[in-house]
Amino acid sequence: MKKITNYKLRVTSYIHRKSLTAHLLPLTSYLILLFAFCLLPSTLNAQWFVGGGLGINVKQNETETDNINTTKNTAVGFSISPKGGYYFNEKFAVGLSFSVGYNFNDSYYGFQESTKQSFNALQWRVNPFTRYSVFTYKKFSLILEGRIGVGGSQAKETRPDNTIIRTSVLSIGVFNITPLLGFKLNDHFQFEAGLNFLNLGYNIDIQSITQERERYYKVNSTNITHDFNIGFNSSSIFSISQLTFGVLYKF
Repeated sequence: MKKITNYKLRVTSYIHRKSLTAHLLPLTSYLILLFAFCLLPSTLNAQWFVGGGLGINVKQNETETDNINTTKNTAVGFSISPKGGYYFNEKFAVGLSFSVGYNFNDSYYGFQESTKQSFNALQWRVNPFTRYSVFTYKKFSLILEGRIGVGGSQAKETRPDNTIIRTSVLSIGVFNITPLLGFKLNDHFQFEAGLNFLNLGYNIDIQSITQERERYYKVNSTNITHDFNIGFNSSSIFSISQLTFGVLYKF
């Protein structure tokens, strides 16, 4: 009799558990669907994106003094900047970009090779960024992109008297805000132009300089510069070129 009673109790317990599970499963499904429905409005416009930009800066001028001394200067710079990130909605996004650029500058005094002065610099930077579309009209948009980060450069300057100046810079980007113009080609592609000449930024540059001349002497120095600028600053690592063009692809 004991065995039968115990068996009945086990069967009853099993039936109760099965009945409880049968009631909980639909309730759990409803809760999951409700949670997904609540998240749906915020994720409908969420998109990953990748892109990049290309910057070119060319400057050439000629100066004449008293019809005797003539200076000819040519400066060329370019940069490439891949980036990627995530759009939380149609206006707000965060991401990470990496840039590398090269600049060189040649100056001649009287167009003679012996009076040539040259400057070459390799620059890089890594920037977490956030962006927000402040104005949209049809397919056009005005975007503000804020960046922080770190960058560096290695430069070499050769003067007519054979003096060589080597400069290493480590730059900390406290903040930089740059306007961009965007044109939406379709749901996936967007063309952008970065207006770096309207940049607002504050950076700290730690500069190490070595000056030497034909092994006769060698001078080392270190400078720390706090750089606050409005507009394009050619000496800033975080302003590699005045104007950049790029494309963005949203998945």
